[in-house]
Amino acid sequence: MHDTRRGRAVLFGSIYFMQGITFASIVAFMGIFLSEEYDLEKGKIGVITMVTLLPLATKVLLGILSDRYALFGMGHRKPYILIGLILRMVAIGLFPFVSPVDHYYIFLFIALCAGFAIALYDTTTDGLTVDVTPSEERPYIQGIMVRSRGLGWVVGGLALALLVEKLSWTALFTGLSLLSVPFILLVLRIDHRSLVMHEDEEEPFHWSSFKVLLARDMAMLAAIGMLVSAVAYGITTFFNLYLREEFSLESHLWEGMFTSLMGVGYAVGGAAVALISRRLGWRWSLIIVTIGFVAFITNMALITSHLVAFLLLFGFGLCFGMYEATYFALIMDRCREGIGASVFATFMMVGQLGIALGAVIIGSSIDDVGFRATFLLMALAVSFTGLLVELLRRWSPAAPVGDA
Repeated sequence: MHDTRRGRAVLFGSIYFMQGITFASIVAFMGIFLSEEYDLEKGKIGVITMVTLLPLATKVLLGILSDRYALFGMGHRKPYILIGLILRMVAIGLFPFVSPVDHYYIFLFIALCAGFAIALYDTTTDGLTVDVTPSEERPYIQGIMVRSRGLGWVVGGLALALLVEKLSWTALFTGLSLLSVPFILLVLRIDHRSLVMHEDEEEPFHWSSFKVLLARDMAMLAAIGMLVSAVAYGITTFFNLYLREEFSLESHLWEGMFTSLMGVGYAVGGAAVALISRRLGWRWSLIIVTIGFVAFITNMALITSHLVAFLLLFGFGLCFGMYEATYFALIMDRCREGIGASVFATFMMVGQLGIALGAVIIGSSIDDVGFRATFLLMALAVSFTGLLVELLRRWSPAAPVGDA
């Protein structure tokens, strides 16, 4: 399967499709599940979300572990992917059977296991992609993976909503759990002995990469990543719960449509940013995104009809996709030769920490001052991205053409 271009596209595309569905379930539906079934405080929902997402910040360490140690005579990637998929199946399957009210810390442990499982199979799937994909084919495979993840987000939003609406939360988590099975069978078909490795083209992780954050421009880039990730993913975690409670929405199909529409906006934004950046440069791309975030989040706090949310969430997803595409391109442009992969991994870790902290901060704020006031505070917070972008431009050693 992995030894042909089509086989690689099917293997990695399908795994990332599942990742998109999993992302939709955790970010868009977990808060509603915990609030509807257990009337859990928003602060505790934020903590559970943080614990679930925190292991993603350890992906660089999991990558080092996979690079260094082969397991069970099955090579460096296959056993780790299988462990991650099996652990994902077990942990997600347990969610509806453990009460976070009666057994809060056990639920937190299950959430941590689910997050670790996702981080493990995601990291080692990335490693396998690099190992078996020739360099000239990597942009094609990367594009397949990104589109598959986006499609999983869109399809997952509607499919998961239908499961809850027609059946139950138990059916949703059971379905998500069993989704691991076909992918386990797919990975088992990989013959690790026949892998044609291309790892000679890759760089090992260098711990010295953390020192790049001491440079002023790199520190600003890290600050932008942490701030925007905290706000954007935090809003994504709680917007369904906000709309449900503020407008007394009964059907879970609303949540599915909201989630899917934001996923469509994300995909469109990611595709459109290349044209915008080429014409205006990265600085104006990020400034436009910042203005968009402030406008859409502010209006989300002020809406009087849930129908307006369709437009706002599409716009929010559009800005989200534009931001991530621009930001990742900026990181790659600034990666020093020799430790480029290490620097990229370091910035990804910083972003994941921002996501985890944002979930806790926003959840606690909602408990204290409510949804609308919290969203206005988040709009104010993300507006400081414009200042950070200007500092990044001034402190960059050499600004790209069009960004001076």
